[in-house]
Amino acid sequence: MEEISYEQLELFPSISGTDTDRTQILLEKFCFMKDFIAEFEENGELLYLADIEGERARKVFQDETHADKTPNAVVLHDIRKWKYNEFKLAVTGIEMGYRMIRDSEVKDAIRIRYFEDMKPMRAAREMRMDKNTFKRRIAAGIEAIGDTLKLMNILDRNWTF
Repeated sequence: MEEISYEQLELFPSISGTDTDRTQILLEKFCFMKDFIAEFEENGELLYLADIEGERARKVFQDETHADKTPNAVVLHDIRKWKYNEFKLAVTGIEMGYRMIRDSEVKDAIRIRYFEDMKPMRAAREMRMDKNTFKRRIAAGIEAIGDTLKLMNILDRNWTF
C-alpha cells in the first residue's frame, strides 16, 4: 500500500460544482433518510421476519432457477442494513454541517427548507424574505454543509443518485 505524505492531504478541501450538486441532492433526501432510519430502527427485525415468511424473498435475482427463502431474506436484510448505515452517515454529516453554520439566517433557511421539507416559495414566505435573498441564503447553506461533508469524505463516497 502506498504511503500518504502530509503534503498530499488538503487540510480544508474546497468543494466543486459536482460536490455542491451532491450536497443539494442529499439535503433534498434528508427527510426521507431520517424517516427510513427511524423505521428501520423500529421495524427492521419485523421486516426481516416478514421477508422469511413472505414471498418477497422467494426470488431476489431474476436469473435464479431455485430459490431458498431464508438466505434470500438475509440478503434483503443486509441490503436494507447497508442502506441504513449509509443514510445514517449522510444524516449525521448533514446535521454536523448544519450545526457548524454561523449565520442564523442561513441556518434558518436550511432548517425550514430541508429539515422541515418545505417548498422553496413557501419557505421564503415563512421567513419573510424575497425569493432571491432566500436562494442566496440556501446557496450559502448548501456550500457550508458541503464543506463539512467534503471534510468528512462523505461526498467522496461512491453513491449513485
